[in-house]
Amino acid sequence: MYIINKKNKAGFTLIETLVSLAIGLVISGVTAAILVSGFANVRHAKTEERLHANTVRVTDSLTYLIKDSDRLEINSNILEIHLPSGETKDVELQDGRIMIGGEALTDSSINVTSLSFESVEGSIRLSFIMESESGNDSLSTTTTIAKRNKL
Repeated sequence: MYIINKKNKAGFTLIETLVSLAIGLVISGVTAAILVSGFANVRHAKTEERLHANTVRVTDSLTYLIKDSDRLEINSNILEIHLPSGETKDVELQDGRIMIGGEALTDSSINVTSLSFESVEGSIRLSFIMESESGNDSLSTTTTIAKRNKL
């Protein structure tokens, strides 16, 4: 004669529970790795955008001043821009920031490591290197800005 166990067999065994827990942990680990990588990429993209925005600000500001100038002089890595109003604006590197007439043109979160000017046939060749605060990202820029021919 057989004894029938009338216990309710509904539910999960210990092994089934452990297997499902392990699968859940693997999926959570992969998801966390993807999120961390995504956040690092976003941080890197924001830093590159900040470097680019500062580069555009510097080149646009200097282009406007140089094109509007009466005379330009380069004295030991300082560009002197003589404006029609008689005012002179000095462009120089101070404490890792590009300064125009004593005002900072670059953000405090950006470190400018080099700034140089070169006179090229009535134009100014401007070169500078910017780095992020962490020093992991940098942007090197060289551009030539021509003076406007005045009639």
